[in-house]
Amino acid sequence: MYIWKLNPRTKSTFITQISGKKGSLAEKMVKFIEQSPKKYLYCNKYRAIPGPNSNSYIQWIINKFPKSGFKLGWRAIGKKYSK
Repeated sequence: MYIWKLNPRTKSTFITQISGKKGSLAEKMVKFIEQSPKKYLYCNKYRAIPGPNSNSYIQWIINKFPKSGFKLGWRAIGKKYSK
């Protein structure tokens, strides 16, 4: 959002979702995300540009689960952040 406007700059679009039963990829992803504060290298570090930021975190999860088929868009600044 712009500071001087109350409406978002762009509209969000729901692209896909994942679900499943016990033992499914969805369950494995949920368990991984729940444990991520212990595993994510940049848990206590945030920089909008170049990262690490929220996009860096999501990309880190996607990289751990390539079979999910998830992909961040080209505008996801920080998705390529790594050190």
